[in-house]
Amino acid sequence: METALDRLRLSKQKFEIGEEDRGMEEGKEWAMQYAEYADLQRIGNIPGHVLEHDGFSLGALLKLFEDESVDKEYFFGDEKNVSDARVTGFLKGVQNFWNDARSRL
Repeated sequence: METALDRLRLSKQKFEIGEEDRGMEEGKEWAMQYAEYADLQRIGNIPGHVLEHDGFSLGALLKLFEDESVDKEYFFGDEKNVSDARVTGFLKGVQNFWNDARSRL
């Protein structure tokens, strides 16, 4: 049993790293192609420690934008399943872009 659990822990870790990396690329692309200034500010205001230690779920992301009436498609298109690791990576990618871009505006 322990061998199986160790294998699954490693598999989970690889999955989450891959999802976060994918999300970071998608977040950067979304920020460059689709985001509005207010979107970037809102995401840029998420404290870094929240993303590093707690992560972010799709539900939390949508709640952040609830006054804008956006849905999952606004960020991820018609993707069916979006993991928390991918959402966290997405937000990190947006923040990385925003940190580089905001001083140039």
